[in-house]
Amino acid sequence: MIHFMEKLGETKDAEELLAKASSEDVELLKKYYVLYKRNDINDNWRISGLFRKDDVFNEEKEEMVAAPFTSVYNGTSIFDSSRQFINVFNSTGDQNTEGGSWIGLMKIVYRVNGYDLNKLMQCCAQKAVIRNGNQEYIDCGTSIVGAHITDQLNMIGHELAPGYEYVYLLPLCSSHNHYANYNIIMTPNTVLYAIKLAGYKQII
Repeated sequence: MIHFMEKLGETKDAEELLAKASSEDVELLKKYYVLYKRNDINDNWRISGLFRKDDVFNEEKEEMVAAPFTSVYNGTSIFDSSRQFINVFNSTGDQNTEGGSWIGLMKIVYRVNGYDLNKLMQCCAQKAVIRNGNQEYIDCGTSIVGAHITDQLNMIGHELAPGYEYVYLLPLCSSHNHYANYNIIMTPNTVLYAIKLAGYKQII
C-alpha cells in the first residue's frame, strides 16, 4: 500500500528551484514523488524508488509512503576528484527511462539550474577504483543511470539508514553502478553537480 504525503511542505532549495523554472518544468517537477519503505533494521523510512504521477504504479504488499520530490530536495553539491564516494549499499535502481527515472529527474534539475547537461551523458567515475584497500579497474558500460551515492565512506556495507542523512544522485554507467554492494570507492573523473536528497525519514 502506498500513502501519498501531499501536505509535506517544500524545502527552501525546492522553492528556489521552482522560482526559476519554466511553467512546464514546474509541472514536471511536481509530478515526481520519492518512495520510502520502512527499513528492515529499524523504524525509519529509506528511499525505495521514484514515482511519477503519469506512470502506472504496481502496488506492492509492503507499506510505502510517497513524499513529493520538492519536500526532500536539498539542492545540489559539487563533486570533483578530491571528493571520493561509494554507491549506497542496497539502494534502489533506476528504470533508465526518460520519464520516471532518476536520470530523467536529474536532467530537469540540471536544465533549470543551467548546468551542463553533457555531464549527465557519461559515467562520472574514474576507471580506477579502490576495493578493500586495493586498486582495481572497471571499464564503463554503455547505459547511464542516476545512482544513489554518498561521500560518507565509513558507511561502506551498511543499509540505507539514519547514517545516510542525505543521499546524492550522480550519473554512473551500468558497470560502476553494478558494484553498489561490493565496497567500491570511486573518484569523479570530472567536476559536476550532484543532486542532494533526504536519504531517510524518521517521521512522515
